Amino acid sequence: MGGQGNRNLIEFTPKQSEAMDAIASGKYQFILFGGAMGGGKTYWGLAALLIMCRVFKGSRWCVVREDLEKIRTTTIPSFKKFNAPGKIRESPYVYTHPNGSEIIFKGE
Repeated sequence: MGGQGNRNLIEFTPKQSEAMDAIASGKYQFILFGGAMGGGKTYWGLAALLIMCRVFKGSRWCVVREDLEKIRTTTIPSFKKFNAPGKIRESPYVYTHPNGSEIIFKGE
């Protein structure tokens, strides 16, 4: 997902890889990824959504956090580290992939 378009730029932990394999398998309707703070949940979830945006042209996805402040201070900075192609708009936060897919960021 990096600026060079090389999908190998995302490095996952073994648990993140296992969860990503579960997504790719198509066997599951729900995938839960939990754990302590700093365990890679946000990184994995955002990477998964970026991959889904790329695969499903024109799709729409939503990231929901406790409040918009958490989105602004934690999720958006994490998302920007991917240097994903496309644009992110603030207020409301919406990422638009070049193929028209969107990720909407909302507070509860």
